[in-house]
Amino acid sequence: MYFKIDDPIIRGSGRMTEEEIEKAIMKQLKMRGLLLADVKLIREMDRGIEGASMIIPATVNKDGGLGKNSSIATMEQFKQLRKYVRKLLKDLCGEIMKGNVPIKPYKKKGTTSCKYCSFLPVCQFDTTMKENSFRNFYDKKDDEVWSLMAQEEEK
Repeated sequence: MYFKIDDPIIRGSGRMTEEEIEKAIMKQLKMRGLLLADVKLIREMDRGIEGASMIIPATVNKDGGLGKNSSIATMEQFKQLRKYVRKLLKDLCGEIMKGNVPIKPYKKKGTTSCKYCSFLPVCQFDTTMKENSFRNFYDKKDDEVWSLMAQEEEK
């Protein structure tokens, strides 16, 4: 899980009650990440969970099951993810050892990784040169991501 350490500024129209301000702050600080699809574990992480959690990315339905908006994965999916990441890191390290380190920043919805890069003044990335292009990232549904990882595993 990722917890953003911040002192969020809450914008609101008119007067807000203390409770509304607290809820807005909690929403800004809500953890992000992937949880194990285990209701008992999720209830231990947020002991006051009823419906959508204000702390973790999970929802518990009235029937006691996990909601579709929960950021969850089964143990098998966690194993698949770990295997995929290890292979990806191994392949990337192999390319780096071969000297293949192309300038390939990402682009997603108009935002690029160049915005956060401290090497921007010296990297010489220029889209007018045909060898320089962005890696375009697109949003995908969870099922599609798991399917793509499974396909990579089969290779």
